[in-house]
Amino acid sequence: MEIPKYAPLLIKLLQGIIYDDDKANWNDVIAFQLQIRNYFAFMGIELILNEQEGFAYLSQLDNIEGEAVAVPRLVRRMPISYEVTLLCVVLREALEEFDIKNTDARKLFLTNKDLKDRIELFSATVQIR
Repeated sequence: MEIPKYAPLLIKLLQGIIYDDDKANWNDVIAFQLQIRNYFAFMGIELILNEQEGFAYLSQLDNIEGEAVAVPRLVRRMPISYEVTLLCVVLREALEEFDIKNTDARKLFLTNKDLKDRIELFSATVQIR
């Protein structure tokens, strides 16, 4: 059995997101997107490819009622607490502000104090450690 040229991409996509700055893999994802889509479609997994934003990843389709076979989740879903949700919102807001500032820096750094101050703006009921 001959292993197809795009086989390493299948593994890379299972491991996570492929970005356009990874030129070799990105160009192969573009070139082999039909084969990749067909390969994962058998498992109920979809290739999400956004060429404008420069990323590709896999997403598992939700089970449809009435389907003959219910495919189990590849990665189980877990609800997150209010506090974790709030932290995600605060971090996303900080990233938005950072992107708008148009600085030459590529990374955002926040101290514990910065996070505490931002979280306290949203809720006085959240226990901050």
